[in-house]
Amino acid sequence: SRPPALTEGTYEHVRLGIAGRLREEGELAALEARVNGLDPELARLLGQLRFRTSYGQNVLQHSKEVAYLAGIMAAELRVNVAVARRAGLLHDVGKIRVPDAIINKPGKLTAEEWEIVKRHPADGQEMLDRIGGVLGEVGIIVRGHHERWDGAGYPDKLAGEAIPLVARIVCCCDAFNAMTTDRSYRRALPLAEAVAEVERCAGTQFDPRVVEALVAHVHERPDGIQAELDFSPWAGAYARTPATATAFAHRDARFLLKHAVTVPAGADPARARTTG
Repeated sequence: SRPPALTEGTYEHVRLGIAGRLREEGELAALEARVNGLDPELARLLGQLRFRTSYGQNVLQHSKEVAYLAGIMAAELRVNVAVARRAGLLHDVGKIRVPDAIINKPGKLTAEEWEIVKRHPADGQEMLDRIGGVLGEVGIIVRGHHERWDGAGYPDKLAGEAIPLVARIVCCCDAFNAMTTDRSYRRALPLAEAVAEVERCAGTQFDPRVVEALVAHVHERPDGIQAELDFSPWAGAYARTPATATAFAHRDARFLLKHAVTVPAGADPARARTTG
């Protein structure tokens, strides 16, 4: 309940200000992840992740990084890049409903707490379905991003090809990003260990075809995946140097050649779309 000292007008002003700030945060995240046409209500929901952490990692930053890598994997596997980016950006939106005491718990979760955390894929789908439109397809992917290739995942215990391909992509990118960033319970894994773990889980947790594409992407990077943020859409805000900016341009050129991307004269290559 609101404090009695606030007048109705003051309360409404504060409420609208908070809603506007959340929407701006969500719109900025979508811009940085190259996700277009974000519904204002969805932007507000996404903005809430800017103020959530999970295992010590900011949920929105994690989501942007997953969106970026999912877009690359989608291009490699010839599926819709825009859908993969959108699903990667929104895959953890259901964590808004996970209580802070659980999502930020430093120790091991109880069985009951873990069941609450496991609701977030289904909760995310429900939230997206309420908004409707094109998000129905994305909601199915969000629901499936914790399914496993061997059928031991959640919430529906789907297996193999029954899991949408983009969900399998997001699943692998989500796990790889978690492995290669600091978490509250451990430091980031070295690249070689993360790659070995992803390969070990191919055919059980992950789709082997997605793992093959991810590992190939890592190995073709001469500077290593740790420099990924230097090549990410949001790197210019804090990490772009002349050297990495040049490498970013070269990377865009390689992407265009590899995936037959059409670029109008004078356009930004990063915003181009594949012809396939």
